[in-house]
Amino acid sequence: MNGEAESSPRIVIDFTDEEWDIICEAAKAHKETFLEFVNTAIQNAAKEKEAARKKFTPVETFTAPPLEAQGRIIGNIAAGNLADGDTIPQDIRLYRELEKGEYLLRVNGHSMEPSIPDGSVVIMKKYTIPPHPQTWNHCSIP
Repeated sequence: MNGEAESSPRIVIDFTDEEWDIICEAAKAHKETFLEFVNTAIQNAAKEKEAARKKFTPVETFTAPPLEAQGRIIGNIAAGNLADGDTIPQDIRLYRELEKGEYLLRVNGHSMEPSIPDGSVVIMKKYTIPPHPQTWNHCSIP
């Protein structure tokens, strides 16, 4: 390299006097020089990062359909016991148009987890139950 000595990259460390005192005390407690202490700290940080990386479980990705529709959240639904909730209408983007009789509610509570997490928006559909046929007993009154 044209007679120039190859050098390691320089790192500038700027500690306050108080920080320097704390680091020196920690290095002394570990019976290490400053450079040994810093090297040990870097190695420990690298091990922690590698352990965290190994714990990470990637999730399967998917492409969400485009948000082409719009709907309004009209209220809340309790996940568990019935409870009063704030009814603050909120417009949101949807993947599809709402059908006749459908409406949006936000879930409050954890009792439907993990299937429906707290804070989820659910599409509800109004169903009408046809009346049950009634059986009449006919009796003659003389």
